[in-house]
Amino acid sequence: VSRRIGEYCVYESSGLLEEGFISQNVTTASCMNLADIYFSTGKTERALDLYGKAAGRETNSYVRSEIFYRVANIYVAQNDIKNALRSADYAVSIYPENERAILLKTKLATKLTSSFSKKALYFLELSLFLSKSAK
Repeated sequence: VSRRIGEYCVYESSGLLEEGFISQNVTTASCMNLADIYFSTGKTERALDLYGKAAGRETNSYVRSEIFYRVANIYVAQNDIKNALRSADYAVSIYPENERAILLKTKLATKLTSSFSKKALYFLELSLFLSKSAK
């Protein structure tokens, strides 16, 4: 029910619009709420699409930063660290005081570095093992 109300507000409140177009009368907060509902109900692509449209029309840098922070969290949930880090980094670049985005960016960079280090160590150990085996 709440999703349908959100869809009406976002897409239909100013009359019948083409599929996927946001009503000019709707607030960015309403778009963000509907995107949250989409994500929480497993409609990740719809959430990402709506966040993108909302960010494209928003002029307030704090709100745009918050949108990209939320996008980063969707990518985290999908274990897509590369895109999560990219989105968190963009959120910080838009509004450098967004502390949640800064924290997320730091955590993701640490995770990415740690993952890279583990892979590098594995290949180093494998290389040493293979070189010893060849002797």
